[in-house]
Amino acid sequence: MQSFNCLPYNFYNFPAMDSISHKVNLTSVAATDAISTLRKWFSKEQFTEVAFEKDSVTISTFSMAHLITFKLKRREHYQTFYKETGSGALLVFEVKVAGQQLQYDAYCPLLVFGFWNVKLAFKEKSSWFTSWRKEGFKVHERFQKFIAPMKAML
Repeated sequence: MQSFNCLPYNFYNFPAMDSISHKVNLTSVAATDAISTLRKWFSKEQFTEVAFEKDSVTISTFSMAHLITFKLKRREHYQTFYKETGSGALLVFEVKVAGQQLQYDAYCPLLVFGFWNVKLAFKEKSSWFTSWRKEGFKVHERFQKFIAPMKAML
């Protein structure tokens, strides 16, 4: 008997984790104080560092007379930074420096049905309905320009 799947997983074009994950090799000099340097950059960009007390934290924003709730989960050895957009969405960067490698995820979280966390990649061209993804893309470009001098020449 053939099963009928009317809404396949990629119907909404939710990206796989790989499309939001990035790895950058750092110079030995940059790697020594990379986390403190990154914290300064995120602070300058008005991001907030998450202080996890449990395995997850719930963040609420308010936009167009609606309460929007997000759930961020702690990832071991990662520092998590978020920024609220003008439309009440969040831009999230999860950053880890291990040895001479910077690993980070950059995404917009979406809590579907109140329990299903989806990480949407930033997008250069986005509709007005998801303009926060375009805003995230611009922030991500600034972040990439910032870390460019820290990259190891391979």
